[in-house]
Amino acid sequence: MKDRLFTFALAVAALVAVVFLLSPSERQQLISVPSTEDSGRDGLKGLLVWLQREQVPSSSFRQPYTALLQHPDQAASGNVLLMSLPSHKDISRAEWAALAKWLAKGNTVLVMAAAYQYPAWSMYRDCFCKINSLLSLQHWRLAREGHKDAKSDEDEDDNAADHAPVAPAEPLPPKAPPVKPESAKPKPETFQGVVNQMRDAISAALKPQTLVPLPGVPWLADLHGAEADIAASLLESPWQLASDSSDNLALRLLTLQGTDTTVAWQISAEQGQILLVLIPDLFSNRLLNHADNARLFDHLLAQTLAPGGQVLFDDYHFGLSALYDPQHFFSDSRLHQSLFCLGLLWLLYVLGYTNRLAPVRSRTPALSAQDFIIVTAEFFARRLPPRQLAHALVKHLLQDVCQQRHLPDEAAALAWLGQHSRISAGQLAALKQAYAGQRLALIPLTHTLTYIRTVTL
Repeated sequence: MKDRLFTFALAVAALVAVVFLLSPSERQQLISVPSTEDSGRDGLKGLLVWLQREQVPSSSFRQPYTALLQHPDQAASGNVLLMSLPSHKDISRAEWAALAKWLAKGNTVLVMAAAYQYPAWSMYRDCFCKINSLLSLQHWRLAREGHKDAKSDEDEDDNAADHAPVAPAEPLPPKAPPVKPESAKPKPETFQGVVNQMRDAISAALKPQTLVPLPGVPWLADLHGAEADIAASLLESPWQLASDSSDNLALRLLTLQGTDTTVAWQISAEQGQILLVLIPDLFSNRLLNHADNARLFDHLLAQTLAPGGQVLFDDYHFGLSALYDPQHFFSDSRLHQSLFCLGLLWLLYVLGYTNRLAPVRSRTPALSAQDFIIVTAEFFARRLPPRQLAHALVKHLLQDVCQQRHLPDEAAALAWLGQHSRISAGQLAALKQAYAGQRLALIPLTHTLTYIRTVTL
């Protein structure tokens, strides 16, 4: 009965371990990214929850842009797509073309571009989609003031054939320069330490700024200003929006307080429009409730979202795909029923009448003369006093020396060992103490006797 209870306890423990290992994890990423599943500082989960609470149709879009044209749950026009650049997944030429057709139907793309910041999520990936890949579709380009436009080179990437043609433009700001660690601070030993050091360096380079609407934008007139963190070094060469066509129209929306630096534009794209914001985390979890940031997003939706339209968050290019949804997989009742049946059958198998987990019977080994000698030696080692045992070991050594060197007695053997060049005075003293029956540690004495036998016999 005790064996079955013990087996049942082990079976339950194993079952709990399996359930724990198969349960979906909600661990936060080391680096926060602008997606609706991220609850970190740069995530957009707070914005999605707020919109759903206000009953604004919104969802996570986890497919390539080519699926925008065949999405059955969306209206043909009046939708808003929120995308962050640079993205983690590369955007192909077919996706850019599909996005241009989607815009032409009367939809809106809200672009949050990392132009005046060095966000951590834009620096630990190698795939960076330039903002000019989107603007060139409408014959616009974004360039830095005081810099000549650099022509794009489609051969600089291995996948150049899959990218949209980019209008001549200056690329986005380079990555943040490497931060030299101070000598007083210890180097981080883990990846988490490197991430924390990078976040501290990025935070130190940012300064809070206020974004104010221009007087010529009536639907933003009641806003006092939005709050954002901007890298001061990037303001030395501000970005400018330009076009080679005089028919293109763009409306400046926001500028930095006290300056003429524009950080947001409204760009016409046939029947649709592009809202270009050069601050990537203006509506992130960390800044959404600061100043008038939430009201600014509400005004943008009021201007662009039509009845029946939806707010779509581009999560596909930040690693979330509709091809596999762990939440739907683990919430499926068929999975729970299958696991329950398997667990029940396994438990019945373990606790069945036939005990298949019985211990293996070991064969009794045959005794030899060596086993008898070992048992006898262990018996005498436990019964003899340590002084008597030490004296017997030394006496046995001296007898072997007498026999090997043809010496008359044990005293002569002890004298011969005292004249040996490889035996120290301390070793000889230990031999004399043990031979005289004095108290001595047996283990060091055994090592000494082994050494003497090695150098003399």
